[in-house]
Amino acid sequence: MSAKRSFSQQVVGKKTFVFKHSNYSYNMTLKEDYKKREFCNDIKCPVQMEMNKHAEGSSEHNAIKGICSSNCLQSSNNFIIWLNNHDYSIVKDGSADEDKIASIARIENTAWRFHRAINQQGFMIMKKV
Repeated sequence: MSAKRSFSQQVVGKKTFVFKHSNYSYNMTLKEDYKKREFCNDIKCPVQMEMNKHAEGSSEHNAIKGICSSNCLQSSNNFIIWLNNHDYSIVKDGSADEDKIASIARIENTAWRFHRAINQQGFMIMKKV
């Protein structure tokens, strides 16, 4: 059984993954380097901007962080579009299952819930090299 990876964890080196779609497949070299809250900081989410004003782990920070899990302002589709525009891919076990990712995005319709769901299911967010 493999250990669950954190999205902020770095992998040294590059890996080649096979991307499979209904009608085609292709290889791509990727490296893992998505940093937690990178999306939220980049789009200047007002909740994230307020959270950044407080020390991580403080009561203020944790109270604001709770807003993300209960009432994230961004959709899963906005997050996926941002990932694509910034050359990230969502992969698991050496491949990307676009149908599975789309299915998760339909169920988990906020960026926070989608990110949590793909993490729980063993997906990683990897940057294209």
